[in-house]
Amino acid sequence: MDITKTRAELVIRALRKLIVVGSGQSPEDEDVALVDEVVDSTLADLATRRVVYIANENEIDVAVFEWVADVLADNVAADFGKARNPAMVEYAEA
Repeated sequence: MDITKTRAELVIRALRKLIVVGSGQSPEDEDVALVDEVVDSTLADLATRRVVYIANENEIDVAVFEWVADVLADNVAADFGKARNPAMVEYAEA
């Protein structure tokens, strides 16, 4: 069982949470690039607000992976025509 996940896995998980890519399907390169552009600012924001600090984006602890993916997905939701969900982000950050 993996104890860490990578930045690439985080991006794909966020896309799946947005239902941009289905299970077992590969995401479009432009969708991956769009989400990847937001990873650094999302992780920096979470660290600055002392929600969670990820020292290495290629070693994301599985204990926080899903929650970080939720926040990342919300940060790019509008780019994919989806509504943002502040209540879900608040829950994920708690």
